[in-house]
Amino acid sequence: MNIIQKMRAGKNVKFFYFVTEAVRDVLPHSFFRSFESYMAEARRRPDYDYIMERVHYYCQAPGAALGPATVAVSALDRHDCQSTYYFDVKHAMTAFPASTRINFLPGDITFVPPCPALTKSRPIGPGNENSVLLKMDRIRHFIRVVDPVAFEDKADVAIFRGKVPGKEKRERFFSQYFGHRLADLGDSERGGRAEWSRPKMSIADQLRYKFILSLEGNDVASNLKWVMGSGSAAVMPRPQYETWFMEGRLVPGVHYIEIDRGFGDFPDVIEYYAAHPEETKRIISAANDYCRQFYDSRRERIIEVLTVGAYLGLIE
Repeated sequence: MNIIQKMRAGKNVKFFYFVTEAVRDVLPHSFFRSFESYMAEARRRPDYDYIMERVHYYCQAPGAALGPATVAVSALDRHDCQSTYYFDVKHAMTAFPASTRINFLPGDITFVPPCPALTKSRPIGPGNENSVLLKMDRIRHFIRVVDPVAFEDKADVAIFRGKVPGKEKRERFFSQYFGHRLADLGDSERGGRAEWSRPKMSIADQLRYKFILSLEGNDVASNLKWVMGSGSAAVMPRPQYETWFMEGRLVPGVHYIEIDRGFGDFPDVIEYYAAHPEETKRIISAANDYCRQFYDSRRERIIEVLTVGAYLGLIE
């Protein structure tokens, strides 16, 4: 798929991301704004209270001791982790000296580290204070779509395309509902069960369905952000992990259509919401509203820098 095809399919284009971040990574520290500058800007804004509330959601124990295993930002190695995680954490740290020491856990993190660490994901629930969320792997997770398909023209079926092998929840769902009249399912990853294999489907094609399944894989479901910003309804169990998207704040029946974690109620749930389109559209509208808080790129940058500041003890 070339760059134009990816843009038409609704995907972020990694080429532009990597070029921008690679250039940013070699610029001198003096080129960037300081933490103090971001803090001053935040205080001048009318949404300052909202900004700080988000900061304290991501970093719940500001200034906690980081432990003995920290590493200087200047010593981070792109080859030690996936490049998107490297670039995203380096981007977040440009407002701080390169000598700043942090704990950084790249990848799909489903546990709470013993010392406060910057992560993409964490378990939802009490006792997760050592997991400080940053907007990582954003090129894959934070996709904003334009949905041209009217709700009434979408199919009364739940769609899923994605990686299934090794994803326990997805494998269970496929075992129960592959071939079901209410589920158009396909495993787009090589190496899985042959009968489940289907070609990849573009986001644009998935938007032809009223219901889009958002099933957690290693941690969160990577499609949830764009699904909730679309004109289709996200269908999923209550999430167990969260990211910068604050999945822990999503309310079932308000922001998404809930199915139980055993998936036994899936057919009844889809049939109910297909028969009650106004309820489905109300959920879609609330999901769209929830997503809008992430669309102010200036504010998102301020929140990101201030979250790091809280992690480093510069904000109480």
